[in-house]
Amino acid sequence: MTGGTGPDAPDTRVTVLDDSDYQIPDEWALKEAYADPQSIVHHGDTLYIAGTHNLRDVADDLLIPLHMVRNSQRYGQALAALHKANGRILFLAGHSLGGAVEAVLQEDAVSGALGNKYRGFREVHTYGAPLLHSNQIPNLLSQGL
Repeated sequence: MTGGTGPDAPDTRVTVLDDSDYQIPDEWALKEAYADPQSIVHHGDTLYIAGTHNLRDVADDLLIPLHMVRNSQRYGQALAALHKANGRILFLAGHSLGGAVEAVLQEDAVSGALGNKYRGFREVHTYGAPLLHSNQIPNLLSQGL
């Protein structure tokens, strides 16, 4: 799949588990992730995680405020991609549900829950993710929200 138009348009092809060294903007790779059947794209040392775009994802969105993102299909897909990459992922980028998933993956990596190959990612780029921390709930309740 390519993007852009004209002879000077950059090549935006992203293949799952592509080990290329060239960099591409997160926006382009996330569009590829949305088009991918698994909603995950691995390019170079970055894993791109798509957000909500089907009914299953809508149901999984309800897991976010319950701190149960690890039970979502997208978390399982991202975890499988990390294992398949065998320690080569240094960066995460995600949108919407994908952003919530990557936040939990970073938490799991830092805690050691992902094993020795992933002990934290260098950068995590989160776009439009619905995140709610438990320490925010009392503040929301006191404001009548």
